[in-house]
Amino acid sequence: MIITTTRSRAGLLFDAILTIIGWAGFLYLFGTGILAIVHGAERGPQSPLLLPFLPTLATLSAYAALAALNAAILISWALYNHWRFKGLDRRKPLQAVGIGHLARSFALTPQEVDGLGATKIATIHHDAQGGIVEISQRSFPSMPL
Repeated sequence: MIITTTRSRAGLLFDAILTIIGWAGFLYLFGTGILAIVHGAERGPQSPLLLPFLPTLATLSAYAALAALNAAILISWALYNHWRFKGLDRRKPLQAVGIGHLARSFALTPQEVDGLGATKIATIHHDAQGGIVEISQRSFPSMPL
């Protein structure tokens, strides 16, 4: 998304001058860099090409070795788990909570829990300690299909 605002001519002129100065500086530096490379190539290389990159190559090779070690550890862990738990279903669903357990957990009667399951809209009022004080249930008449 491009946001445009109305600006004065002086602001536009200032931006245009800064942009021209920036491009001129870039072209000057780019051109002198290319000329330096061309003049250096005429005299031949002054130093071996690989020598400046040796510290970087050593660092990159250490990173590659560490990445390979991490990959080997993770792959061996995955293979071990595959071998150890082969054929076992560890992702079984939890068993359903019964009405009796819910009633004890929320200090309700089983009839109140059963009524909450049957209603579509219920408002539960709590006291300051979080206990259930009152349950207001609204039922709607069944609509014909």
